[in-house]
Amino acid sequence: MWIQWHSGHAVGIESVDAKQRDLLHRTNRLVETVRAGRVDEAVTRLELLRVAAEAQFLEEEARLRDAGSRSLARHAHEHERFLSDLDDLVDGVTRRGAVALQEVRFTSWLPRWIDIHVARTHGDLASLGSSSAAPALTARVAAGREP
Repeated sequence: MWIQWHSGHAVGIESVDAKQRDLLHRTNRLVETVRAGRVDEAVTRLELLRVAAEAQFLEEEARLRDAGSRSLARHAHEHERFLSDLDDLVDGVTRRGAVALQEVRFTSWLPRWIDIHVARTHGDLASLGSSSAAPALTARVAAGREP
């Protein structure tokens, strides 16, 4: 497993935590596909990752909106940027194959985004759930494993 779920990712809201676990699972399968050089499958997995991410992001934003959180705008902006970057990546892989994944250093970009986003913005979600500690910058990344 490339990125492992752990308690530092949890916000204490089961539906959000379940979606986060699913995203990490999808990310791990995608990385395996990329490393195996299966470009067509990678495009499909990227598209499915986007659908899952969007569902999670909508729930997170709704919960923050309902709570009147001041971090909603930043959170939503990060989500929008991620989805846009993912769309660009799907387009690039569709047009140019695996080289597009290599150019963005996909296997380091995605876990870094997850870590930074969780560390920077999920504290507000954790305050809404049963988790007493804000998530930490802790995803485990296999060093030096670029596709």
